[in-house]
Amino acid sequence: MITNPDSTFPKAPMVLMAAQHARELATAEIATRFAERLVQNPDGDPDIEWLLDHRRIHVIAQQNPDGRRQVELGDAWWRKNHNATHCPSTNPGVDLNRNSSFLFGPPSSSGDPCSDVFRGPVEVSEPETQAIEAYLAQVLPDHRPIEDLGTPVPDNADGLFVSLHSFGELVLIPWEGLGGQNENNVPNHDALTILGRRMAWHTDYEVSRWFSLGPANGTAVDYAYGRLGVAAYTFEVGTTFQQSCSSFENTVWPDNRDALLLAAKAARRPYLEPAGPAVDALRADLVDGRVAVSGWADDTRYFRGGSPEPPAADPVADVVELRVSLGAPPDAAATVEVIPLPAMGQAALRGFDVMLPDGIVPPANGRVFVQAVDAEGRAGLPTMARLPLFQDGFES
Repeated sequence: MITNPDSTFPKAPMVLMAAQHARELATAEIATRFAERLVQNPDGDPDIEWLLDHRRIHVIAQQNPDGRRQVELGDAWWRKNHNATHCPSTNPGVDLNRNSSFLFGPPSSSGDPCSDVFRGPVEVSEPETQAIEAYLAQVLPDHRPIEDLGTPVPDNADGLFVSLHSFGELVLIPWEGLGGQNENNVPNHDALTILGRRMAWHTDYEVSRWFSLGPANGTAVDYAYGRLGVAAYTFEVGTTFQQSCSSFENTVWPDNRDALLLAAKAARRPYLEPAGPAVDALRADLVDGRVAVSGWADDTRYFRGGSPEPPAADPVADVVELRVSLGAPPDAAATVEVIPLPAMGQAALRGFDVMLPDGIVPPANGRVFVQAVDAEGRAGLPTMARLPLFQDGFES
């Protein structure tokens, strides 16, 4: 778990899991680098600084270690774990992403032990599956105490789960195991799709369900949403199982890094805040002792690819208001300054440069948060900038 243990703020959880399938090498590297980035913050990213105070981020970089060992020993296409009880002479193992307790069974998995999508003899038969389900149940909230395929989770529910796979350049939402018709949508379908499109803005990945890759029964993502009600996604990263170093460094890693940082922001209210405007290029300054903020508010940052996944329209509207808080994000701050923005016609993307009122004392920690609100009343994810202060609170 990655967090600031000294922070007393409530902390929404996010779990990032990689490498359920042994041959999908880029996924473990992305998860490991993401953890390193959070811990080291090499670029001094203000958002990482505050996320560690307000989030608990769990990174499982290798969910299939014995399968990965087979790849490293030379079997580059090994997919399953290495349970040699099943099909020992040809293709041993169980597909861990068909072995979960939710929607386990046919039709979108196999009972043939030699199949690459062999689901195992019974649900949760594998120690890897037992471990991950127990861990998710321990660290993620339970918003769905009774298994129910029809009732939506409350909009204000927290928690987020991302399972990294490769390849296909896709962001997949549940249900992966209820394929067959377009009306088989999860109860929180539209909210999950909207956050998916927000994350895909960084990756240019297609956002949809089973029909982009094919359905799959007994997946970890369906378990996280179906059993716990937590917003859950599969990222199919990159363009091959063994990505070249150049494409990984130049595209796969940076694009998914930014999408995962957005996911960490969204973990507090994944079904609500992603539908509001993003704040970018934020700068905070002191001008004659007053706090000034400038940047861009953007309500257009959605990408769907060629998917027919509903909803047909993204929640785009004019940006009409800023909420500025000092010291902590708006949900945790004692005071939030609301700053109306003048009408500018079609202004779903707009710059701002505003000054807070006289008498507002700059925060000792130098943190200034801005959240944008659109004309439909949707407040987006907050972004942080740091005032130019020394650690003792004096202006630099």
